[in-house]
Amino acid sequence: MSAQSTAISSGVDRRWDDLQFRIVFALSFPVFLVGAIAMRLIPNFSHDVANRSVFAQAWEASGTTAQIAFSG
Repeated sequence: MSAQSTAISSGVDRRWDDLQFRIVFALSFPVFLVGAIAMRLIPNFSHDVANRSVFAQAWEASGTTAQIAFSG
C-alpha cells in the first residue's frame, strides 16, 4: 500500500469519525436542551448555573457526551 493511498484512507476515516461525532452530538443536543429547560423550572434550582443560557448548558453536555462516546 502506498503512502498516498494510506493518506486518502486516513482522510476518509477522519471524515467518517467527524460525521459520527456530529450525529451523536445532534441526537443528544435536544435531550440535554429539554433537561436544561426542565432544571430551570424546578423551584430549588441552583442559581450559580443560571448565569449560562440553556443552550450553552445543552451544547456543553452534548459535546461531553459525544467525546465520551468516542473515548473508549
